[in-house]
Amino acid sequence: MPGEIAVIFDLDGTLIDNNPFHIKAWQEFYSKRNRTLTEEEYKEHFNGKTNTDVLAHIFTNTLSAQENNAYTIEKEDLYR
Repeated sequence: MPGEIAVIFDLDGTLIDNNPFHIKAWQEFYSKRNRTLTEEEYKEHFNGKTNTDVLAHIFTNTLSAQENNAYTIEKEDLYR
């Protein structure tokens, strides 16, 4: 209809390249566990995936829902 405006926001990788910040957050997450995250592993197993999918990769599907939630919060805190 005339006069109506729609706005769509999709910042993750569309309007801004925030991938380096995600990589840095996951690298810090790994570092706290005495592990090293390579850019290659990030591209293959992390990029474009949900935190739940990434955590399943890291912990080989052994997390409870509570652990998954706690680790998701930890990673997002590192990202922010």
